[in-house]
Amino acid sequence: MKFANCLAGSLAALLIYASAAFAAETLTIDKQFTQLSIDHDMQFLVDPSHGLTPADLERPEIAARFRPAGGGLALGYRNDTIWVRILLDNRDLTPRKLFLELKPMVLNDVEVFTPNPGWTARNRDFASVMLGDHHPRRLRPVVATSHIVPLTAPVGASEILVRVRTSSSLAVTGWLRTAETMIQQAAFDAARFAAFEALLVFSGVANLLIWRGLRETLFLQYAVALLALAVNEFCYKGLLFEDWVVGGGVVVDAIGGASSSVCLGMASLFVRGQTRAAKHFPWLAKALLFSALLSVFTFFLTVIDLYQMIAPLVMVSAVIVFAAGFFGNAWLAFKREPGAGIATSAFGALLIGMMVVTLRLTALSTYTHWSDYAFEIAVLFFILYMQLSLARRTRQAESDHAVAQARALDVARAAEKTAVELVERRTAELRLAKEEAETALKAERDAQAEQVRFLDVISHQYRTPLAVVSSSVASIARGLSPDDVGNRQRIERIKRAIGRLVELIDVSLHRSRIDGASALPRFKRQDYARAMDALFSMLRDTFPDRRIRYERREAERDLEIVVDADLLAMALANLVENALKFSPPGAPVDVDAEISGAMLSLRVTDWGIGVPEAERHLLTEKYFRASNSANTQGMGLGLHICATIARRHGGALTLSDHADGGAVALLNLPVVCRSDQDFARIRAASTAK
Repeated sequence: MKFANCLAGSLAALLIYASAAFAAETLTIDKQFTQLSIDHDMQFLVDPSHGLTPADLERPEIAARFRPAGGGLALGYRNDTIWVRILLDNRDLTPRKLFLELKPMVLNDVEVFTPNPGWTARNRDFASVMLGDHHPRRLRPVVATSHIVPLTAPVGASEILVRVRTSSSLAVTGWLRTAETMIQQAAFDAARFAAFEALLVFSGVANLLIWRGLRETLFLQYAVALLALAVNEFCYKGLLFEDWVVGGGVVVDAIGGASSSVCLGMASLFVRGQTRAAKHFPWLAKALLFSALLSVFTFFLTVIDLYQMIAPLVMVSAVIVFAAGFFGNAWLAFKREPGAGIATSAFGALLIGMMVVTLRLTALSTYTHWSDYAFEIAVLFFILYMQLSLARRTRQAESDHAVAQARALDVARAAEKTAVELVERRTAELRLAKEEAETALKAERDAQAEQVRFLDVISHQYRTPLAVVSSSVASIARGLSPDDVGNRQRIERIKRAIGRLVELIDVSLHRSRIDGASALPRFKRQDYARAMDALFSMLRDTFPDRRIRYERREAERDLEIVVDADLLAMALANLVENALKFSPPGAPVDVDAEISGAMLSLRVTDWGIGVPEAERHLLTEKYFRASNSANTQGMGLGLHICATIARRHGGALTLSDHADGGAVALLNLPVVCRSDQDFARIRAASTAK
């Protein structure tokens, strides 16, 4: 890379030599002198050894090496020391106080030798001034956006020597001015720079705010690129002094180079998004992404002070990126994309300005004042036109979004209308289905009620002859002798068969009542004490020969419960019958009644075989019988009937083992009534079940 830079610089120098059709002139100063460019009056000498002094330049063999610059000096990126000589001829009668202005400010190390008042051809007495952004600010005679050196031009011939060494592009241009014109020019340059920086910073911050509101990455990339360019221009004008940062001039150069890399990277991403390259130009999108990645690489090279190696590549990449923006937007403008035409003009202006700067920095053209102005004007034009393009693009996007929202709203309204019509249609269908279901349910209930009435008649008709048969069998059994074992066994088989037949009739009748129309409880308010006494009396009559212990725990006086007495009696009778069936002969069964808050608890405890823990949750299922009940008659419906009756009362049936053996069946019914509100609540809750 260094060899390529040196070769490019040498070729540029040869081009300058070939293009110089005339030798360097002597700058003439007279009474009417106000200001004059030194571009055509400069002679330069390359000092690869970096060791020449003003005294050495007097030697004929060295002085003969000076060549005319030919209108602005531009030698590209190189590490040589350059000596510049400007010949003066003061034809005024008195010495003139003048100012030498040199550009650019990015020259690292500049030493200007100006003639002292007593300067003659034999007494070459120079005053030395150190300039450049690698020297402290205090050494500058004037702090401005260019190098300014005061001098006194003696009467007659004299000369100015400038030694330049820099790590950036080696280019020099300048003016010789009087105090009045220097003040005017410095004020103009300062105002121009301040306006330019203000435009960059204001546009960058404004686009940051737009990004914060819209959250569109394009504005963030544009804002960062503008702010990075503002930092780069600040460094380029030499206003980031080396004594302001830790590390001195090297760090100043690194900041300037890094800001260029950031600007290039963000510009690449901005162009990629602004032209919608991923959609319209996939190959260009990849190239711009590569350019952004390249800027990351150059960023780290600038940090380690190797920017000069890749500076030409950065400049060429920038030109390519802006060319991509120009041609990409031109194609979009042809496709009538909103804002693309304005963006094409913006990128076109920036491309021209960037090409001027690139040609100058790579020594393919001479360095003149208008090249600085060209870039600034191009950036100004770019910012204004690009902001207009982005604004138009944003308005179009908002318009498209509004149209999309309107379409989505129309679709939503149509969907809502369709949904309402569907709901109305489904509601009508459900209403019709409900009416049909209610009609069918009424018919089913009527049929079930008729079935229950039929079963009642059948039960009555069967029970009467069965009672006669049972009574006759008992009479026959009493007439048999004790030794007639055969007939007694036959009598016992008859009794068991009659018992099974009676049980089958009772179970069928209970099942029909629970599953049929009569399953809905017929609630009545009853006195708790009298209701419990009636239940206990019913149990005594039903099981007169068994040992049943009753306990009704006392509650407040005149306490009422809301129950269907018939269903409750059926449930309690089933639980007691189950307990007796699975208990040893002669073992007692305990029946307890207790009030706790709003809950009536009926507990039936036996001392039989108990309930297998793994099967407890299945015992209330229809037709299920426990694994330990194989030797006991039953159909698996009793506990199911009890659980159904409990649910009809809003309660529940739970089964558990007793600590001393046997099983505990607990009916918890929330049926305690202390007010009319309780009565209404109990009826509503029970009906919902």
